[in-house]
Amino acid sequence: MQLNTLETKFAKCSSIQIPDAFYNRMSTGCDEIDLMFGTEQFKGFMPGSAITLTGTPGAGKSSAISQISQMLTTQGKRAAIATGEESHFQLAYTCRRLGAVDVDIAHIKDVEEIAAAMCDYDFMVVDSFQALRSNKNMKKREFYQYAQDLLLSTAKETGCVLVFILHITVNGLPKGGTDIIHAVDVNMKITVDKDDATMRLFDVYKNRWGSTNIHTALMTPNGFEFRGLYVAPTEDTEEKQPKVPANEKRKEEILAMDEPPHLTLDRICGKLGVSGQIAGNILREMVGEGKLQKFGRGANAVWKIAQECQKLHKELTK
Repeated sequence: MQLNTLETKFAKCSSIQIPDAFYNRMSTGCDEIDLMFGTEQFKGFMPGSAITLTGTPGAGKSSAISQISQMLTTQGKRAAIATGEESHFQLAYTCRRLGAVDVDIAHIKDVEEIAAAMCDYDFMVVDSFQALRSNKNMKKREFYQYAQDLLLSTAKETGCVLVFILHITVNGLPKGGTDIIHAVDVNMKITVDKDDATMRLFDVYKNRWGSTNIHTALMTPNGFEFRGLYVAPTEDTEEKQPKVPANEKRKEEILAMDEPPHLTLDRICGKLGVSGQIAGNILREMVGEGKLQKFGRGANAVWKIAQECQKLHKELTK
């Protein structure tokens, strides 16, 4: 699909024929994701649109975009990731861990090569915009403008959805200037929920083709589980209750577990629905706080509630 993006003369809005593509969005097959970029009526990606994705290191930018790319391929679309940050071996390792095995990947920095490849794809990820290069002799500022214009115009001409992953400064602004966030159609940033380190907030704060909302997702070892719109906690003005951090609630759940059987890492992972790494961190904290005692090491380690250990000690020493 090609969209005519040439300059036009003034005409009545009613006389302009809207292309069919504006109503035929590109769906991932996941309503939660499609709503991030579209509307209830027209869900999914607008063909030819451009998106920026930012976030702090470790927030899950690469994981999210790999999953979305795979979802699109499952729907019969052609998706690709051009990385200038990682080798194609590193990216392949990440994609396979997340089940994104049908996505085309390459280690490419050349902006002209990426633009040429967009003719063959419905969805192209550039990771990252700041890693792009060209053989043309230009100053950095001039090159960023050239790269931005080339890729955005190619997206509109080919109908390929374009995603830029951006590096950000300590102030949360994209490195190299803010021109690109104004030029694209959608801006999204991923942040870690301050109350729960396993949750991510997908903040769509600009969207020419849909709503601006914050969406939630659970980060798991196998990628994201998208949970829907974020609902801000409400406070009762008459009686404000202090918010209990997620890990404190989990500690309470562990202390309420019956013994026997002993508390093991697998049992606690199943009870809390968290990864082994998160469960291990919680258990270490509880041992340090004197709430649990650990017996054994490695896969054979078990934990017992400290109060039960004290009761047993008193019985044995009577």
